[in-house]
Amino acid sequence: MNIISQLSSQTDDNTEESNKKVVEQCFKNPSLLQDIAKELQNENTALVGDCAEVMTKVAEVNPELVIPYAKELTPLLDHKNTRARWEAMHAIALIASLIPNEISKILSNLHRISLSDSSTIVRDYSVIAVSNYAKTSKKAAEEALVILKRILEVWKEKQAARVLKGLQNAAETNPSLTEEVLSLARPFENSSKGTVKKAAKDLLKALNV
Repeated sequence: MNIISQLSSQTDDNTEESNKKVVEQCFKNPSLLQDIAKELQNENTALVGDCAEVMTKVAEVNPELVIPYAKELTPLLDHKNTRARWEAMHAIALIASLIPNEISKILSNLHRISLSDSSTIVRDYSVIAVSNYAKTSKKAAEEALVILKRILEVWKEKQAARVLKGLQNAAETNPSLTEEVLSLARPFENSSKGTVKKAAKDLLKALNV
């Protein structure tokens, strides 16, 4: 039985269990991910979603194994199927700090998606992808800061916790951005939203303020 035939959509399994079993096989034999990657462009959206989910679950544990398949995942960021988009974006977010050259190529797309995708989950992971990219170089930090500022302007507290983490990454990677980052973070010190307040305090502590 080939690996594709064992996925949830191919076994009439309405749960994630079949996909989880496939993930375990991929850890034991990473070359199986090549077969998974080939189906990321399949016309069967349920199958595409399963394959993207496998990539995500592998990346959660061992992101290095998914790096070779970044180019197969990125076209899914504009897929018509929401599940395919969010699984692909989640996988990209998990490996973003390891593939700065690839992220640089799709940065404008991530920016657009973070502001306009119809799925909250997709938007969330796009912000995380940009935030993780900010760790990779001083130039990346500068590029990410521009996008994160715009996300903060549009979504305010809805994305503030994620944006603040990205701003922290940017300032730690490129200290010349510290003052601007602090000016963006300070208004959230007393946020009524616990996750946002904590993110702001974590940022200020990390930057020794």
